[in-house]
Amino acid sequence: MMEINKPMNRRRFLAGLTAMMGASFVAINASAIEAAVAYQSGARAKILTSKQLEIVKLVGEVIIPKTDTPGAIAADVHGFIDYMLAEFMTKKDRTTFLTGLDSLDAKAGGFLQLSADDQHDFVERMDKKAYARGANKKTYAFYRSLKDWVTTGFFSSEAGMTQTGTYHPLPGPMREVSRQEYLEYHGWA
Repeated sequence: MMEINKPMNRRRFLAGLTAMMGASFVAINASAIEAAVAYQSGARAKILTSKQLEIVKLVGEVIIPKTDTPGAIAADVHGFIDYMLAEFMTKKDRTTFLTGLDSLDAKAGGFLQLSADDQHDFVERMDKKAYARGANKKTYAFYRSLKDWVTTGFFSSEAGMTQTGTYHPLPGPMREVSRQEYLEYHGWA
């Protein structure tokens, strides 16, 4: 008989997810999966300077704020991104990321010098522009990439998987569901 109340193990979860999703998913997302499995909260690769780490930390918290569930800071997303830079990005990709981060800081006129409200407004404006209909994806490529890493880091963290209400260790038998059931299950109907 399967033990239901075992603490969730990220490594076991991701191994099961990988097996379930198949080889095509692994081929496309291998680096993210490998990093999520290997990363332990609190680990620091020391690629980002303390200033850059703080910018990533604060931008991440605007993207996924703390509400009644943990936010990006509590999930240590900034540490995950630092780890990704050190262990899984090529030198070229690392340079592109760091250049983009410095550019974001410059566009903000010094992100860390802004008040918390101004930081929030700046990120919100960037997000709206980056995902607006007809937006030049190249212009906002860094922000879109950063947001992808923030969400990947958050939802592959224990806090992101267990405390956001989306983790279901026993989802029930495999069966086809209607569109309406799917929307209701996720609280979208």
